[in-house]
Amino acid sequence: MLVFISHAAFFFGYNNTSLKWEKFREIFLTHGDLGVTFFFVLSGFLITYLLMSEKYQKGEIDIKKFYVRRLLRIWPVYFLTILIAVWVLPFFVELMGLRDKLPFDIFSGLQSYPWYVFFVGNFNMFLNTPPSVTLAILWSISVEEQFYLLWPLVVKFIKRKYLIVLLASVILVSIIYRFNNAYDYNTVEYSTFSVMSDIAIGCIVAWLFVEKNKIILWVKSLSRLKSFLFCYLTLTVLVLSRSFIYDVDPEWARRALIAIEPVVFAILFSFIIARLALLRDRFALGQNPIQKILIYLGRISYGLYCYHMIVLVGVLAILYQGGYETIYQSIPQLLAVFFCTFFIVVIISMASYHFIERRVLKLKKNFQW
Repeated sequence: MLVFISHAAFFFGYNNTSLKWEKFREIFLTHGDLGVTFFFVLSGFLITYLLMSEKYQKGEIDIKKFYVRRLLRIWPVYFLTILIAVWVLPFFVELMGLRDKLPFDIFSGLQSYPWYVFFVGNFNMFLNTPPSVTLAILWSISVEEQFYLLWPLVVKFIKRKYLIVLLASVILVSIIYRFNNAYDYNTVEYSTFSVMSDIAIGCIVAWLFVEKNKIILWVKSLSRLKSFLFCYLTLTVLVLSRSFIYDVDPEWARRALIAIEPVVFAILFSFIIARLALLRDRFALGQNPIQKILIYLGRISYGLYCYHMIVLVGVLAILYQGGYETIYQSIPQLLAVFFCTFFIVVIISMASYHFIERRVLKLKKNFQW
């Protein structure tokens, strides 16, 4: 939802250049990167926990089966999205007479799609001209696939007491990398060397779980009130103040804040993940209809992430055919575009999950450890 709202603030066609709107958007609506940070932390936690559990229960990790399980989960939707974004959607836009009418260009950088085919699309985001938004949003999947490729080998062959040292080193390297590239937004945002600290922090939490570390016991012992005050209020303050980082003086302090900020958010997110994993509270188990809806949206969220910009183009095309402009200053139209896009992408993601993803995932039972 953070990603969806952030994209709505930039790409859904609403054109308001007032300073009040710009400030409101900057403070409240442009935190999609935090959604991706949470995704990386969660991925690091889950994958490391599963790998370490397999290694210490079976004595080894079946790398081949791990790769096949990840392939079955990621590749069908991923390559379907590439196919639509690169070949189908441009033809549709041309046919509808929308080539120069959209609030963003879906034709730019289409020649970059081989980077995404080979899962290095995130490097393309800062080394070359970024591709169209419908393709560019897949950059995070490239980071994930790079992680899936290397990390099982590390866990398999490195003793667990050395893993924590390696992960701490990864975080340090990532901080230094961001400090040195602090003013290059695309590099800080998309480079594997920048975002790998998010994944590493999730991996550390998994290591703490497996080792039954005292930190985990402390997290479990906290009351709900203390947990709320420690985490959620801190998150709120940091989110609302992060737009002021670039105003900090002197320069070295500004660079340092840019370098450290992702680590702070990743630690707070890892705390939330640890609490849910430890307590298995009622929200995690989905005891009422609203919780069940949210959990179901989480289940289909991979499709929501991959398809939503493609669906947006379709919604704007339909409205354009109905006499509406695709670039507008009407808040009611923005809300209409927002809710139509969200509703349609949920329907499509449901269909994708039940008719494509689940059917493919049934094959995973042949590759469990």
